[in-house]
Amino acid sequence: MVFSEFMGTTLGFPPEHTVLTQVFFFGHSAGVIKGSEQALMSDDFLLDRDTYMDLSCRTQATFATKRSEIYQLFQAYLKMKRELGHYDAADR
Repeated sequence: MVFSEFMGTTLGFPPEHTVLTQVFFFGHSAGVIKGSEQALMSDDFLLDRDTYMDLSCRTQATFATKRSEIYQLFQAYLKMKRELGHYDAADR
């Protein structure tokens, strides 16, 4: 799946905001929710919602005030990938 399809088409982000939004969201989700040391120690290699919500705002300041929305977007992205049988660079 091309991440821009998810962010642009599915979520309706305007084209002028899509690239920057993709970079931040994908980097954050791949690096924190899916790729952090804490995530890699979990059974499914993902931070669950509660663990993600409880991350320190000082150590994980990016999107700190939007964590609920970010996790919801992340879950929607995982669902779409699963339904389409696609994968991305974070699926290693």
